[in-house]
Amino acid sequence: MPQGRPSSSSVSTDSEQKQYTCAEMIRTPTFWQLWFCFFFNAQGIIFIASFEKTFGLKIVPGGLSDVMLTSIAAWASMFNATGRLFWGSLGDLFGFKNTMIGLCCVEVTFLYTLPLCWQWYTYFAWTCIIFCCVGGNMALFPKATAEYFGAKNVGSNYGPMFMAAGTSMVVGSFLSAELMMMLSVPQLAHLVAALAACGMACVLTLPNNPKKISPLNQPMLKK
Repeated sequence: MPQGRPSSSSVSTDSEQKQYTCAEMIRTPTFWQLWFCFFFNAQGIIFIASFEKTFGLKIVPGGLSDVMLTSIAAWASMFNATGRLFWGSLGDLFGFKNTMIGLCCVEVTFLYTLPLCWQWYTYFAWTCIIFCCVGGNMALFPKATAEYFGAKNVGSNYGPMFMAAGTSMVVGSFLSAELMMMLSVPQLAHLVAALAACGMACVLTLPNNPKKISPLNQPMLKK
């Protein structure tokens, strides 16, 4: 076989994956598993982004100055961008499911232990790592859309998938103020960690092989 020409086995493997249209995609259980994973993970995004300053003032003994909080926010933005590259690269190596499980484990751990930050440098480290995971979500879900439903229609298919994050942020914006009055900062951090754990539970039920035709990947039958 001439060098540089793809083997017939690789071509046939790629052709086995169904190229879902948007209408077909939203009728699959796999889509809703991914959708709710994105929804739950986005709750961590809205709460951390909204209450980063509040957390810094209430968690660290003595609070943090506005200059310090601004610096932490700037570095967190850098880690947000870096996280897209880091988690995206891992996704290319290990696939969406394995990478997202690892991301959720890191996110849950650092959200749950956020109230334990006793100094500015621990709060700085925790915030940057959480924002790194935030960036990872934004990098991995476009990949998941292509990986599970085919690359042909990924442009139109990712729109409904991204609506999970938008819906989550709308819901979070209505609940955030109420929850801040009802819950302490540690309780709020633990609640967001629990939501991220729900996202991980959704990932664990995904098919191991996105290209393998299975009942989970078939559109639901119309009644």
